[in-house]
Amino acid sequence: MNTSYLRLNKTVGENASDPRAWLAFALEASGASRWEIPLPGDSFSLTELWQRMTGDDAATAIPRADLLRLREPLAALLKADRAEFAFEFNHRGRDGSLARRRTVIRLVGPDPATGRPRRLRGLNFRLALPAEEPPLPAGPHEAQAMREFETYCLGIAQEMRAPAQAVTRLADTLFDRHGPAIGEDARALAARIAVASRDLEAMLEGLTGLARLAGQELVLSRVDLAEVAREAWNHLVPGDPAHAARLDVACQGAPSVRADRSLARILLHHLFANALKFSRGTPRSPVSFAWVEGPPPHFVVRDHGVGFDIAAARNLFEPFGRQHSAAQFEGAGVGLAIVRRVAERHGGRTWADSRPGEGAAFHFTLPPA
Repeated sequence: MNTSYLRLNKTVGENASDPRAWLAFALEASGASRWEIPLPGDSFSLTELWQRMTGDDAATAIPRADLLRLREPLAALLKADRAEFAFEFNHRGRDGSLARRRTVIRLVGPDPATGRPRRLRGLNFRLALPAEEPPLPAGPHEAQAMREFETYCLGIAQEMRAPAQAVTRLADTLFDRHGPAIGEDARALAARIAVASRDLEAMLEGLTGLARLAGQELVLSRVDLAEVAREAWNHLVPGDPAHAARLDVACQGAPSVRADRSLARILLHHLFANALKFSRGTPRSPVSFAWVEGPPPHFVVRDHGVGFDIAAARNLFEPFGRQHSAAQFEGAGVGLAIVRRVAERHGGRTWADSRPGEGAAFHFTLPPA
């Protein structure tokens, strides 16, 4: 008895007259998988959508080129301008393997009988892809759209900076001039306005840096990342004297990379700053920068800080994709977005591992020299 018959008997069984049983068998036999995302309030996480499309629960963000291609058909689907669409893409797993996938996504309306909300329903198909075939590059239209979007973000950030600074100055002036007369509650509110406006300034500054990064021309050379890591660490630590952490570099056997040295330093600066910030509760704990043979061969920055639940992480490498509240940890929320953008501009990628209370590890690849 062959395996196809056994699978048929198991899947269809006594329900041979039920077309749904035959559909389930066809999907199983073809290697397809099904998924569904509810849309309460017509909102959902793009990260969750990408995890369902790839079948990779560890996926943390949609690659920008794929996000640009998804934006238009997904918007049309959510507006009910179309019933479904198919999307083909490449996905590289955490082991470095490359897979070609096709996803068919359909919008299902709310169920008045059960009260279930609208939902996205999808079918994933794995397509054949030669191991040597590279990921599909973004076409001219996608590249132009990305440049326009980043220019738009830069313009917004620059235009909003002056009003944000004005709010900060006015809140400080109100507190200085009228603090004793306006009462304790009003003083507290003025202080909160000042803090919020400074946070807004920091976010705008981070957004400006992220947008400018896209337009910076790469000056590629042979770079020793261990050397750049020590430079970035020595420049950063004096700015945080309360943190007595040390940097452990374990890059024996690591190849030099072909990269823009200034951007490589920016990438490491943000990873180290992140490690210092989230490990203040263990101020003498080491931060490590290491080379991992793979698969895939890559670099990693580890800390022993508060960590986070990677399974619940949303938009980890996206701008303002915080895993902790601003009240717990300061920052603009763009550091990891800059890390990912630098890696992607060099043809690399980023991913993370973490558990609450057990620190975090941020991995990245850059092309060897």
